[in-house]
Amino acid sequence: MAPRTTHWSSCCAALLATSTLFSGMALSHPTDEPVVALYYPDWKIYNKQYITPSQLPADKITHVIYAFLAVCGPVTASPDNVQRIMAQACQNKPTGTAIVFDNFAATQKSLPGKTSENVSYLGNFGQLKYLTEQHPTLNILASFGGWTLSEPFHSVIQSKETQDVFARSVRALLEKYDFFYRRTN
Repeated sequence: MAPRTTHWSSCCAALLATSTLFSGMALSHPTDEPVVALYYPDWKIYNKQYITPSQLPADKITHVIYAFLAVCGPVTASPDNVQRIMAQACQNKPTGTAIVFDNFAATQKSLPGKTSENVSYLGNFGQLKYLTEQHPTLNILASFGGWTLSEPFHSVIQSKETQDVFARSVRALLEKYDFFYRRTN
């Protein structure tokens, strides 16, 4: 029964995070336009035959769901390599801080294809920025957690303080990488 409780706690944390972040962002006029979403995991670039973000069929989709960003907090159930990465990335950051988990894939790796010339970073983020420059109605959504990185949400939901840390840091992260969720018509 414990795994089921853990599962529901994660779901509640995700719902809480979503409602905290996007409250007040509902469309003022509902639309009948279809949503055609594509899921793009950050680790895709480590596969032998990978597709870079600049190769995505941006003219045929409305949204890209980018997985995964992370949240600082305990990750004791995660593999050792994840624990090491999180410890380093979250050093001196409070529980609930939103971070880029794989900074190399997101902002440093030189990838084949087009990268925005208007930003100082490369990687998946540089190419996603390029896509939004070429396709202004394309929305890039940030996905936090995932299977391996969901454990910190248990700590985030424990207090209003950590929830506020999460909300503020997500906002700062999305403002820094301004191609994420741009409110388009």
